[in-house]
Amino acid sequence: MTSILQRHIALMLVIMCVVCTIESTRDRTPNNRRRDRPVVSTTNNLCEKGVDMKLLCHCNHDHYKQKINEVDCFLLHEEFPQSDPSWFAFNSHPNIKHIQLTVTQHGFLGYLPIDVFRRQRDLQTLNIQYGNIREIPSYAFSNLTRVHNITLEHNQVEVLNAFAFANHAALAELNLQLNQITSINRLAFVNLPKLEELILSHNNISTLPNDVFANITNLNKLRLNDNLLTALTRDVFKGLGKLMQLDLSVNNLKSLGDGVFAELWSLQELYLENNSLERISERAFDGLNNLRILHLQNNKIALLENGVFSTVPAVTTLNLNNNLLEWLTYTTVLPIMDNLVNNTSSVLSISENRFICECRLRWIFDLHNQTKNRELKQSLERITCMLEHAHQVVNDNALNDPRYQIHFETNPRNAQPMDFDVHNDLSIPTNHINERHSSSKLHSSEKVELLNLNPNQLPCEAVTDPTELPLQRESVSGYDIGGFKLFASSGSSHDIATNFIVTAILAISTAIILS
Repeated sequence: MTSILQRHIALMLVIMCVVCTIESTRDRTPNNRRRDRPVVSTTNNLCEKGVDMKLLCHCNHDHYKQKINEVDCFLLHEEFPQSDPSWFAFNSHPNIKHIQLTVTQHGFLGYLPIDVFRRQRDLQTLNIQYGNIREIPSYAFSNLTRVHNITLEHNQVEVLNAFAFANHAALAELNLQLNQITSINRLAFVNLPKLEELILSHNNISTLPNDVFANITNLNKLRLNDNLLTALTRDVFKGLGKLMQLDLSVNNLKSLGDGVFAELWSLQELYLENNSLERISERAFDGLNNLRILHLQNNKIALLENGVFSTVPAVTTLNLNNNLLEWLTYTTVLPIMDNLVNNTSSVLSISENRFICECRLRWIFDLHNQTKNRELKQSLERITCMLEHAHQVVNDNALNDPRYQIHFETNPRNAQPMDFDVHNDLSIPTNHINERHSSSKLHSSEKVELLNLNPNQLPCEAVTDPTELPLQRESVSGYDIGGFKLFASSGSSHDIATNFIVTAILAISTAIILS
């Protein structure tokens, strides 16, 4: 019996060795070798680090190291469906307050992970960038009642559906810039009672539906710059009575019609530079009584109506650089003239236009002499004009003559000269009115600095508007004689003499009447 048992054991050992040998050989065949590719791990630990992870997150904890309150995640894989287990890691951390999600060069995100966000009831800021999210669906973030900032930059968004951003009680800033938005539903922004800043810059928006902002009545700043807008209507801005800053620069606007901004009665800053504006209606700025900053540079404006600034009396900064203006009359700038003269921070920029050297620009000489703002003075000194006819110019030597500085200020070179020949016994030596830059005259169509010219010799044909500033508060003295308010200018001796004669006549007349 013992020998038989030993033979059975030996036979079993042989069979086992043969089986092991066969299995070992099978593992070495080409069809069963382990494929040389990374294994993508999925984990419930949101903050775990690994080289094969689809979603790599850096986590910050609260002060007590108990809860994760901030995550900065990088999406690393191009296959990342909404059902991917990697998203489930967020479920273990319901108290996250700040989420930033960046899609890397090798990743792809074509949707919003809505289910993840809905579970984050404490979320305050959400930032997603470099995705491929073509549209924002309705109620995409509806349960985020505490979120105050949503940023979706560089996501190739094209469409904002109805109620895309709705019912966010705490949302204060919504940033959608640097996308490809072409379509915004009229009800895209609904019930956002605390929204103060909406950024839609750098998109492809060519039209805006009427009333599109009507449900965000507390909006303070609206940025629509760098889009394709061609026209605006008054109804587009309906409901924005608290808006203080509107940026419409770098669009394709060609004209501004009557009352287009009439709903914006709190507006203080309006940016319209770098458009294609050719026409501005005389009543385009109706309702903007609080406007302080107006930028219109780099357009194609050739003419401004006299009353165009009559409804913006608070403007202290006006930029009209690089347009096609041939003249700008005193009547046009009259509504804001007090601001320019008396405000030490006022700005008037009108250089790089096509001004013709004529008397309608004479008020610029007076403004330069009377304003207290040094920067404004320097801005006015940069204005150039085309001299279409030959005119004598008083050179620097003449301006050094003390007899020629009666009402000059700090810069006599640019001051307005008096008419010596008619009203004074003084005369300018003839050698002072001769050569300037090797020529006694400036020739036709020569571009010159306006304030280097003699304002009294600017051509003044068929001009009916006032060409000079009337007496300013700081440059006049008042005399109250018998109920008449009389003023004496600090200007030329001719003006002083005239005022003296008028004053004397009225004084004598008043004395006779009173006697």
